[in-house]
Amino acid sequence: MPVKTTSDLLLVMSNLYDLNAGSLTMSHLRSFPSVPLVKIGQHFRKVKDFLMRIPSIPDLLELDHLTVSGDVWFGKDMSL
Repeated sequence: MPVKTTSDLLLVMSNLYDLNAGSLTMSHLRSFPSVPLVKIGQHFRKVKDFLMRIPSIPDLLELDHLTVSGDVWFGKDMSL
């Protein structure tokens, strides 16, 4: 699935979606059907930087909104 931004990439790589027969569908484990609003800053703009700063994609099933700005690094086994 093509994505325009690394914010979109974070959502697609997360557990928000399941891959079924080649299509992404919202996980049945998510409590509500809306897609979270995610804004990650300039430090995450390039995919290489994004992957270095987020080595393990966090659990986003309960996320409603996320804004990250500045020199932030994510840890492993996180839930947002």
